[in-house]
Amino acid sequence: MSLSTLLKSEALYRYILDNTLNMQPVQEQMLNQAKNDELSEMITAPDQLQFLQMLMKMINAKKVIEIGVFRGVGTLALALALPDDGQIYACDVDDSNLQEYKKYWHEAKVNQKIKLEIAPAIKTLTNLIESGHSDSFDFVYIDADKSEYYEYYNLSYKLIRKGGLIVLDNMLRGGKVIDASINTPSIEATRAINKFIKADKRVESILTPIGDGLTIVRKI
Repeated sequence: MSLSTLLKSEALYRYILDNTLNMQPVQEQMLNQAKNDELSEMITAPDQLQFLQMLMKMINAKKVIEIGVFRGVGTLALALALPDDGQIYACDVDDSNLQEYKKYWHEAKVNQKIKLEIAPAIKTLTNLIESGHSDSFDFVYIDADKSEYYEYYNLSYKLIRKGGLIVLDNMLRGGKVIDASINTPSIEATRAINKFIKADKRVESILTPIGDGLTIVRKI
């Protein structure tokens, strides 16, 4: 997740924000606290969150998975985009970074939509499959351990319905994916999942330069 952008012009990015953002006050309060907390670079940019909300509304998403919660800023945005009877399974291996932020879910009156799953996400996704949730989710947002993206993607594919969307964040890694001198396991994992999705005949996909690179996948 990132509050930065790949755009070269900060002024142009500010123009985009000024002519795009329409956050609720509770979102602004939560984001302002997170921006002043440690590891603020891991917070999803507000324009990206608003884009995810629009995608969800376009497909009338009611059943959602979020892989990677951190402060819960993204969780709040996704929950706000859900109807009253919608639900988001928010998956993270640890909720220590979330404790000071859950209050915003309550203030926004969306806490009843959020099912927090504290466990390795692969275990949570596998449990959902084994308990009969295959082909039933409308939307999955993946923003967690990059080395696990292949597993997250394939498990999510089993859980998503036809016509549903899987969105993967940080697919450009600040441009490192095209730097041949960088061969860390994490960057190589991103390159590999990018190639895998491009070749996956089960889906339609597009890699966009939104945020740090968003890949939008539609199950066909």
